[in-house]
Amino acid sequence: MSGTRPRTAVISGGGTGIGRAVAETLLRDGYHVALLGRRNDVLADAAAAMAHLGIVHTHAVDLSDPGMVEKSLLRVADDFAGCVDVVVANAGRGAARPSDYLASHHATWMDALAGNTMTSVLLVTGLRPLLSSSGRIILVSSAAASGPGGAAYGAAKAALHGWMFDLAAELGPQGITCNVVAPGFIDDTDLFGGGLGEERRADFVNRTLVKRAGQPFDVAECVRWLAAPETGYVTAQVIGIDGGALINPG
Repeated sequence: MSGTRPRTAVISGGGTGIGRAVAETLLRDGYHVALLGRRNDVLADAAAAMAHLGIVHTHAVDLSDPGMVEKSLLRVADDFAGCVDVVVANAGRGAARPSDYLASHHATWMDALAGNTMTSVLLVTGLRPLLSSSGRIILVSSAAASGPGGAAYGAAKAALHGWMFDLAAELGPQGITCNVVAPGFIDDTDLFGGGLGEERRADFVNRTLVKRAGQPFDVAECVRWLAAPETGYVTAQVIGIDGGALINPG
């Protein structure tokens, strides 16, 4: 904690999956959290389920829309009296497979960039003036950013890696760190959902060295460590959370 003030965290995509697990983990450590996402009902359900753990604020916002982000972050500033310690930029979405038409490729790539790159860029950029001297920026990427098969989605997530290095260099002198976590196959998330067949799921598990699917709390525990004020010497890193799958791409 920073003195007697509870640490504060803003978590995008906070209503389900990884974002919700991060929120619960930080709440258990005494953080006050703000959950951001597109679906107000999902955010409200998550906040109600976690209310016994601590202070939870929610704001429904399309994080790819600059105007909506600006308005939402004004409310976040009010929530936390103008001081944010941790930003977990987790919001993202999968990308459709384009048809053979160039217009379809254009639409697919622009949607992937809007949903997986700009959602982080606008959130973090908008919150930079509010970051404390022990601020922690954690961008949630994907194992798809470091290998084949991710197409537009993987490329949009990979864009976060290069941007993270610039952020880390700019903000490091202020004591603010910036890192990327890159999850692999994580069960119980919107990205994989219930549409993954058993054969495909078994293939994902078999590629890992630990021979199990990841869980949202596997990611949350890494984020918890990176978010701590004591972890101020770890910055400009990309940390894979994939059970070692990247060395066995299949």
